[in-house]
Amino acid sequence: MLVGIALVVFAGIYMLRAFQKYVERKRADLEQSRTERARGVDNEKALSTFQKKLCPSCDKPWHLGGEQAAYCIHCGLNLFKVCACGGRNFAFFPFCNQCGEPVTEMVEPRSAEPGERPPAGN
Repeated sequence: MLVGIALVVFAGIYMLRAFQKYVERKRADLEQSRTERARGVDNEKALSTFQKKLCPSCDKPWHLGGEQAAYCIHCGLNLFKVCACGGRNFAFFPFCNQCGEPVTEMVEPRSAEPGERPPAGN
C-alpha cells in the first residue's frame, strides 16, 4: 500500500512539473511576435488544430470569433488568408483550396477603415 501511495505522489509531482514547463513554454510563445509564432508552427500541428478549430499557437478555440474570423481572438495569430483567386484558406495550408495554386501569393484580408462598413459576404 505504501508503494502505491509513493507512486501516486511521484507521478503527481512529475505531472505538475511537466504542466509547469508547458505553461512556461506557452507564455514564452505568446511573448513572440505573430510572425515568429506562425513560423514556429509545424504543418502537422496546424492541420490537427484546424480540424479541432483550435489556434495552433495558443490552443484556444478560434471559431468563437465567428466562422469567418481571420485572426485568433485570444492571441492575434493570423489564421486565414485570401488567395489571389479570392479563395479563403487556412494560413498554414500549402495550396489554395479554390484554385490549387501554392499559397505563396496570399494577400492579407483588407480591414475596414474606421467608420467604414466591411465588404458584404466577409
